[in-house]
Parts: sequence; structure tokens; C-alpha cells
Amino acid sequence: MPELPEVECVRRSLEVLEGAVIESVEVRRRDFVSSSKASERRHPMAGATIDRIVRHGKELALVERGPRRLRMRLGMTGRLLVERTNDGRGPARLPHEHVRWIARGTGDTRWVLRSVDPRRFGDLVVFETEEDFEQDRTRLGPDALSIRSRELAQALSATRRAIKIALLDQKVLAGVGNIYADEALFAVGVHPATPANRLARDAVSRLSAAIRSLLRRSISAGGTTIRDYRNGSNEPGTAQRHLKVYGRQGEACHRCRTDLEHTVMGQRTTTWCPKCQQLIHITLDNSESCRLQPQD
Repeated sequence: MPELPEVECVRRSLEVLEGAVIESVEVRRRDFVSSSKASERRHPMAGATIDRIVRHGKELALVERGPRRLRMRLGMTGRLLVERTNDGRGPARLPHEHVRWIARGTGDTRWVLRSVDPRRFGDLVVFETEEDFEQDRTRLGPDALSIRSRELAQALSATRRAIKIALLDQKVLAGVGNIYADEALFAVGVHPATPANRLARDAVSRLSAAIRSLLRRSISAGGTTIRDYRNGSNEPGTAQRHLKVYGRQGEACHRCRTDLEHTVMGQRTTTWCPKCQQLIHITLDNSESCRLQPQD
């Protein structure tokens, strides 16, 4: 599933639409679009002048020069593809293309934006007012790209869950998923089963810095493409070349050459180095312990 860097790369590729006017909308699957108005479900954001494309966590939004907002979630296999069109219709329809917008930019420039989602885990939601849109965003925690240690410490102090599971909770931290949770914990030497509310203060500080750094580097590399991810120009990312632990279970740790271990936490495969990531960055009594059973 695309995480913050991948969604940010999509956002940047969609910036060509800023200032364009949506001339027509074609919806192939009505159940993919939600709105309180039937007209928006049939023609979401028709007539809008696109002011900007924004992101928070893993979610995008198309903001018009007016009250409406279109929230766009990619889900596991969703893509938002944009390209120029000369005929006002755009290229042939793709399989699983659910919505198509034609937008007129400066001069005679026209763009086609397509929402393609084979498994339909993503969605599109039109909000009639900015207030409704902002209220919806209260579901999410602070954005991971700008997270600070004080914010992260406050969020983690409220949960006894394992730090890996807490990082995956979008109410705690918006934007981090399985890839960057594993990578960030390895970067700072924190065991994924460490209780979140027992993480030492210096470890939280290093973790927040590592998260920001990893996300920025991945954005610079175009995001991580494991299987499906492409940006809005249909280009894959290259950040997967630099992964230290994610997807490398059973292989040697790049740092100490110990075989990496893995298990399932929160229904997600979790990979870590048993030597580099020991349970030493926590404020536990000697009588307390936390164990993981490696998965065969």
C-alpha cells in the first residue's frame, strides 16, 4: 500500500493541474464516489477551478477555488494518473478506471486525470465545505513528514501497544505504514515489540528524526515500488533499492550480518535484527519482559 512518500510523489506529479478548470467528468463506478449530493456522485468536482493539491499522511485532496474538497485515497492498488490530451477526451479507457476528469489549463492545454483502482480499496469523497473537510481530517494524527519528538512522545505515551503497531495507527501518526515503520525502528535500534509508552525519551527523539529523514529520502527517490506503485506520470520509484530490513527476512543484516527475523504484528509482517534491535531502549522493571516468536 502506498505510504506517505509514494502519496507525496503522486501529489507532486499532479501539481500540473493547479489553476486548471474541470470541464467534464465521467464516472464508471458510482459506488467509488461518496458525497451528500447526488450530483457530486455523478460528476464529482465538475466545473471546479483547481487551486491546489494537498496531502496529509496517506491521503490526497483536490482543493477548488471555492468551498468543495475532493478527498482521494489510493488504497492498496489505486493510482491517479495525469497526462496531456489533445482531443478533449483523452486516451483509451484503462481496465479498472473508475473516474476520469478532463481539465483545461492555460491556453489550449488540456489534461486528463484518471482514478484507477483494481481492488477498490481506495475511494473518492466530495466535501461540500472546507469545515466538513477539516472535520474529517481530525481522524488523523500529525503528519509524519513534520513530526517532532514532543508530538510523538505525547501520542506514544497514551498507548501500551508495541511500538510497531502504534506507528501503523494513523490516529497516532499519519503516513507511516509497514515499510517505513520497519525501516525507522531498525535505523534507531528499537525492537518492534517495545511497549510504546515505555520508550525512553532519547529513543523517541531519535525515532522522530529517523522517520522524517527516511521519508524525505524516499520522496527524493520517487517512493518505494514493490509491486503496484506508480506516481501520477506512471513512473515507479527506486527507494526499494535502499531498504535495510523490510522484505529481507532471513537475509543478513547490513550492519552486523546477523540473520534478520520476522513475525506478524497487527496482521503485518514485521522484520528486525535480533542483535541491532534488542529490548534495551525501554523503561521497564526487571520483572517485565516482552517476547516475540519468530515465524517459520
